[in-house]
Amino acid sequence: MSKKWAVKQESQLYWTARSYIKRKNIPAGRSTIYKLEKHNPKAKQLPVLFDTFATRYVLDSEIRKAQFWWNRLLSHFPKHPLATKSSWELAWSYQQKKKTGKALEYLKRGLKTRIYNSEMKAKLLFWQGKLQQVAGRHDLAEKSFKQLILRQPNTYYGMRLISSEDIPESILSVIKTRKAKLYTKPTELLSKKTKQLLKRTEFLFDIAEPEQALKELFAGLGHYKDSTRNWHVSHLLHRRGEYYSVLRVIANYYLPHLATLEVGEYPLWELAYPRPYWSQLKSYASQAGIDPYFALAIMREESHFDPQALSSSKAIGLMQLMPATAKAVARKKKIKLKEDAQIFNPELNTRLGTLYLGSLADRFKSELIYTAGSYNAGPQNMLKWINRWRGKSLDAFVEQIPFTETRNYVKRVYRSYKLYKHIYSS
Repeated sequence: MSKKWAVKQESQLYWTARSYIKRKNIPAGRSTIYKLEKHNPKAKQLPVLFDTFATRYVLDSEIRKAQFWWNRLLSHFPKHPLATKSSWELAWSYQQKKKTGKALEYLKRGLKTRIYNSEMKAKLLFWQGKLQQVAGRHDLAEKSFKQLILRQPNTYYGMRLISSEDIPESILSVIKTRKAKLYTKPTELLSKKTKQLLKRTEFLFDIAEPEQALKELFAGLGHYKDSTRNWHVSHLLHRRGEYYSVLRVIANYYLPHLATLEVGEYPLWELAYPRPYWSQLKSYASQAGIDPYFALAIMREESHFDPQALSSSKAIGLMQLMPATAKAVARKKKIKLKEDAQIFNPELNTRLGTLYLGSLADRFKSELIYTAGSYNAGPQNMLKWINRWRGKSLDAFVEQIPFTETRNYVKRVYRSYKLYKHIYSS
């Protein structure tokens, strides 16, 4: 087989197993995984297959079988990036069965793995604290919450804890006395190469060649290792109104810093959370009866402020409106809309998007998470989930959202909204 397709045996077995799992041929998929494991017990593809198989079983509601494969991953590959995810999935599956002790055991194991993502670290600490409270271990809960506030305060979970109505007084005192760092502007002088890059970029923008300017600029940035260059490039792009490109630099270089920095009206935060189209957005949000910072958070997470954004599902523009939704809102509000291309217009897109968001906020009584989730997955899905998990806390409800995209989306929108309010509170 290796000679026939010029594909190594490990790779063949991996893709064959993936194909079987995708087609729901579970016995053949399982058999192929065991063949790969026998061929090489340390094959780099095995953790991915273990996780894929576990996820398949979850979709089929076979939770015990999913637990088996996540446990294999955690035991055999404790240093793999997916080990942390396995710990979380195991913890949450046991929590669903109200086995708090077992859930805490896996959260603890997860915190001992190599964690590559600040949101994942924050999630493990947040739920460890929550479940310690359930178990009556309030001193240990307080310890977890303090770690979260001190190390990942600007994550979704940090924001949820800070915004909690029943936050312990001891944690409030940590929030008030915490000495967070400010991001300091790089002091190194610009290199000759960077000066040339910036000047040429300015020139191309001045002669109305923005596409070429961005193409050459990002080619010159390379791997984002030069902090001084990144800083000056970000400010140039912000000044030119290229907010989508600013966020590209933020994501590739500054993102790890944002989890712990002091939040406020500081240059880095204004770069990461800009307010484009602010005047018209405030006006339209007011007409729709929603907080303009909520609309701004939706816009940021939907399109990263790219007015020409077009998703694979054909969602259009700044607020990623589906053509049918845009037309329905326009018809109801008697706004002229003749063709889909008009939806790319930033002003019209913002107007229709805020009106639609306002209608969802009315429907879900301005609960931010329900409203954001319905904007992403549709109001019918959100109503179905609310009915299915009626009585769950809002924090637990979010973790139960079955669409991974929507679950992550509502967390990002919530975080962006809270940060926008904090940054521009003055």
